[in-house]
Amino acid sequence: MPAHIMSTKSIPPSAAATMHWQAIQTIQFKLVSQLAYKSHTTAVGGPSQPMARTEDLPAYSATDGGPNPGSSPPSYDDMTFTIGSRTVTPPLVSIGQLKSHLRLLGMFALMKRKIENPDSDPQLAEAIPLPAKALPPEERWVWFLELAVERYVMVRAEASRTAA
Repeated sequence: MPAHIMSTKSIPPSAAATMHWQAIQTIQFKLVSQLAYKSHTTAVGGPSQPMARTEDLPAYSATDGGPNPGSSPPSYDDMTFTIGSRTVTPPLVSIGQLKSHLRLLGMFALMKRKIENPDSDPQLAEAIPLPAKALPPEERWVWFLELAVERYVMVRAEASRTAA
């Protein structure tokens, strides 16, 4: 097997977590890029102009950048990973888990927009204290996150006290 193809049978948990996180970030970036393009297209009332014309792009060929030009793509059928004491096979993350993760990120983005612009929701506008309303939108979001972390820590501490 060529050296550039990872076939490690045992990957430390930190490396597996990094690979998982990088895969999620790549998928998120692609989805966000697509959503941004779609929202821009809708906002301006039609397809937007491409960011670069074809003639402005650098020339490339199908063999550029590959370690073995002309070779067949690698096979990932025999890959297994040891994470902690468990042995897992790809995919490490299911499509359903990715969708759930992206939904969660979408909810955080919606929450951030609402906290930064509380006047769009009358109930929310009443719930935010005046000192926090006086903050710039970005600082109001940071205030909200700090409040959420503080409450989470308190609830977690209470749960561990009652469990003991």
